[in-house]
Amino acid sequence: MSILQVTTTMILTLLAWVSLTQAADPTWPKELTFALLSTESAPEVTRRWEPILARLEKDLGIKVKQVMASDYRGTIEALKFKKAKIGHLGPKAYVEATNDNYANVEPVVQVRLANGSLGYRSCLIVHADSDIFSPEDIGGKTFAFNDPNSTSGFLVPTSYIFAANNIDPKACFKTVRNANHQANAMAVANKQVAAATNNSEDLQRLEMTSPEARAKIKIIWTSPIIPLDPIVWRKDLDPSIKAKLYTFMLGYGRVGSPDEIKVAKDLNALPHIEDKKDPKDIDPLKKTHAEQFKHLQDDNEGVQPSNEGSLTGSRAGTAAEAKGDPYILALIDQIGTAWTVPTTLKDSDLQNLSADVCLTIADSGALTNYTFMRKSGNSQFDSSLDATLGLIKATKKLPPPPEKWHGAASRGRLCPSFSKQ
Repeated sequence: MSILQVTTTMILTLLAWVSLTQAADPTWPKELTFALLSTESAPEVTRRWEPILARLEKDLGIKVKQVMASDYRGTIEALKFKKAKIGHLGPKAYVEATNDNYANVEPVVQVRLANGSLGYRSCLIVHADSDIFSPEDIGGKTFAFNDPNSTSGFLVPTSYIFAANNIDPKACFKTVRNANHQANAMAVANKQVAAATNNSEDLQRLEMTSPEARAKIKIIWTSPIIPLDPIVWRKDLDPSIKAKLYTFMLGYGRVGSPDEIKVAKDLNALPHIEDKKDPKDIDPLKKTHAEQFKHLQDDNEGVQPSNEGSLTGSRAGTAAEAKGDPYILALIDQIGTAWTVPTTLKDSDLQNLSADVCLTIADSGALTNYTFMRKSGNSQFDSSLDATLGLIKATKKLPPPPEKWHGAASRGRLCPSFSKQ
């Protein structure tokens, strides 16, 4: 980005915040409607978006009303029939809304996670004590998809796991149901279904809002990176409102009160908003559904593709036993040997504690990074494992990954489950 672009963005951002008391244009409508996706329960979606819409309402000087349909299709239809002028769409819903200009919308910005990422991953989840360790094991079980217009909860797993292997989910499972991401996660945690689709972003949010439920869930498959959601507006929205709205979106979470910045950065709230005004930045999503996610590149360019995204996915998942794979077991053994838990933890406590950690391992065996995908919920247990991994990263090497695990190891997709049982 050039100095002029940076300066212009800063000026526009500051203008948005110093003109808070400016009266609305008298030609504007008295109310602007914002359509939200029903990714979770209505109260939870409202809780996360309410501070943002309240700030927008104050900046615009007109009432901003939210509308939320019971499914993703309803959000698309609200935009098409002018029940909403602005909307939050998932990638697949965006494709549906813009194919043949169906809903007469265009992208404004793309959301960004607090860690700077512009992508997330689809996941298959099961209960932590389940004997299901890979997608190959889920046949004949009870299964839950998300909304049919959900990218991570329907399109991606359908494309990578079922369509790619000529499997009809309705014939594969004992029963199939559909629910939002939050409901599916809770259904797995409560053993109401054997397996379900979800995504990395919502599982991170669940760990913050309901850590006890997250501790009961393990991931058995993850997809390649999926682009994060676009915010769209109708093309016929008043240009002066567009200008004000665009300035607000660029500024929100970057300037303002500490509370407002925290809301934007908090994973429980709207992630950062990244400037993606030019439609061509998002329109590559508009490929045929069969090809849309087949060629998405992962984080590390130049890494040769592995078995990730196939039926077996990254079989380490968070069920890293991978059905006794020798390399995964060697990793668990070496790390477990170096790991000592505090003596204050009793054997009876340890029986119920485990944590899932995703490891990034170089070809040499050097541990270059690690991320907790699921903590045990016990701070002493988790801290001791964290300290052990930090020591290994700084001073030791792990077994070099064999060829079948090169791709997963280089991408941080080896995710063993550690316990001291």
